[in-house]
Amino acid sequence: STVNTFVVSDVGSSNDLLDEDFSICPATHWTTYSVSGTRNWECGMGYMEINAYGSDVACDDWLISPVQNLNAYENEVLSFKSWNKYADNYYPPIEIKYSVSYTGSGDPGAASWNTLSATWCAENDQVWTSSGNIDISAISGTDVYFAFHYTSSGTGTGTSAYWEVDDVLITGDEITNKNP
Repeated sequence: STVNTFVVSDVGSSNDLLDEDFSICPATHWTTYSVSGTRNWECGMGYMEINAYGSDVACDDWLISPVQNLNAYENEVLSFKSWNKYADNYYPPIEIKYSVSYTGSGDPGAASWNTLSATWCAENDQVWTSSGNIDISAISGTDVYFAFHYTSSGTGTGTSAYWEVDDVLITGDEITNKNP
């Protein structure tokens, strides 16, 4: 026998809060910030890329999303894809984080950031890998930023992995009826 499951919701419609494929680069309202190192996040061919190889010092680099108002939505989910070549003895060399205290400019290290759990491309796998659906519904705030934070342990072979990220998507259900 066949079982059909239907999900019915009257809280509003599902919306893309953020849908970035980096086909136009630099992407609107995204920020790159280099804390250290001469390498930074750069536009690739329809993705963002970072590699500390050949930098003057070990890299600490941020790719920061446009500001998000999560208070107008519920059931928010974040997803993206990652790709990796080469290895770094520092792990994880890349993380996805969020902040409700970042002001939108300046050194992101001056703000408080929380790391989210995500699936990343395995080291040197060179396969586009989905992060999986990351539940961000517990995060609230009208000025929330998400960031890909890359750090390298050095600047040469074995200490500077090459990473690409793409297809950053945040969806949520718009809250249409709020009791006063």
